Amino acid sequence: MTNLCCESTARDAYFRDYRVFFPADANGTIDERMHVASLMNLAFGFAYITTSDDIIAMVR
Repeated sequence: MTNLCCESTARDAYFRDYRVFFPADANGTIDERMHVASLMNLAFGFAYITTSDDIIAMVR
């Protein structure tokens, strides 16, 4: 779920000096408001919020 394990893992990676790219369309939770709130929290300073397509394009 975006607001639990996904957000926790992204924050942990950030604190371990990883550059975190978080695909907003590749995770979810039981409520859209909670999903968006977690994305906003992460975007505030812990991760780059992006899409799966953008990440695939970066890797290519």
